[in-house]
Amino acid sequence: MAEAIRIESTERFKEYISNLDSKGKEKFNFKNVIFAIEMNAEILFPNNELLNANFKNSVFEKKVNFFDTKFKGKTDFSEAEFKDKAFFIGSKFEDSAIFTKAKFMDETLFTSSEFNGMAIFEEVIFSKLVHLWGASFLKVANYSDAVFEGYAEFSETKFLGYAQFKNAQFLDKVFFGEAVFEDYSLFQLVRFMDGVVFNKTVFKGELDLRGSVFMAESLFTGVKIFKSDRESYRIIKHELLKSNNIIDALGFYQKEMICYWESLFNNSKWTVIKGNNLIHKVFKFLHIKFMTDFNEKAILFLNRYSNNYGLSWTQGIKFTVLFVGLPFFLLYNSLLADPYYKSIFTDFDSFVYVLDQGLQYFVQFLNPTHAFDFMKVYDPHPQGPAYIIDGFSRIFITYGYYQTIQAFRKFKFN
Repeated sequence: MAEAIRIESTERFKEYISNLDSKGKEKFNFKNVIFAIEMNAEILFPNNELLNANFKNSVFEKKVNFFDTKFKGKTDFSEAEFKDKAFFIGSKFEDSAIFTKAKFMDETLFTSSEFNGMAIFEEVIFSKLVHLWGASFLKVANYSDAVFEGYAEFSETKFLGYAQFKNAQFLDKVFFGEAVFEDYSLFQLVRFMDGVVFNKTVFKGELDLRGSVFMAESLFTGVKIFKSDRESYRIIKHELLKSNNIIDALGFYQKEMICYWESLFNNSKWTVIKGNNLIHKVFKFLHIKFMTDFNEKAILFLNRYSNNYGLSWTQGIKFTVLFVGLPFFLLYNSLLADPYYKSIFTDFDSFVYVLDQGLQYFVQFLNPTHAFDFMKVYDPHPQGPAYIIDGFSRIFITYGYYQTIQAFRKFKFN
């Protein structure tokens, strides 16, 4: 590595620029330079613009001010060290901006800055406050393995491309309030040590929180997630319950169960079933579709259609009356040797009378403790199969009542 050049005055800076021009090198190549002066782009650079700025391995001993600066071409701050405050407020990076392994030892402000190319902050260390409020990333924003030792502010930041925070560490509070993620957002294995706020954050692309750890209370009030995986929904649900936000937690419980449903019922595709025998393929497909993980599928099926995973008491009523009670009642009546309705069509009055009787019997049938001979006035002579159907109906009707009550208990929080 070439010996570092130290710049201790504005005159020395201008001399360095002049030497670069005379050698035909790029004007803003400051690789391995130690800046012992305050860097102010408005003063040091014409029109506050830098072309193909290369500050790789450079050291900034004093404050850096790139306020409203235009970085044209590729910008490289990789492995640079900022010992004092670093201000990039309103700066615009027209091409890729590389800050890999850079160290920011004091306050760092990227407020309202624009990154039109890739923004690479891999393994960056922010020792104090870092502020990106209102910043925008048009393409990849990569903060993998970054360490945020101080307060981090990403509120109202717009991530229009792929956002990656894999293995990042937030040791202090971090705010993503009202931020917008348009594309895939990778937060795998992130450590949030002192709370994170995702209030009113919008994830239009897929969100991945798998393996992330939340050590303090985190807020997800009003967050909108269009697509995610079961584990991520489970993590958010758990964090909401920790803060006693039961209402929002129920919504994410539902999303978690929907993902579970899809993983169980969409795990078989006709195209992957091998064999030339059509009948054999059909039976194999049906076996995989319905019999594999049968217990889990049955429980999930009943929870979905009995009360929509505990969120709909009206679904519980429909399940009890229409999906269970009515079919079992009709099946029970079809097995009677001498049904009460056999002369129902003699005239209109008898038709109305029998319907009235049928409604009374149906209501009695919906009572799981009804007597086996609740139709004894007509002496319909129920056969053995009718008793079996009656017994099974009591189980499912009771389950329907229980699920309806469970949904009511959760609904009262709304």
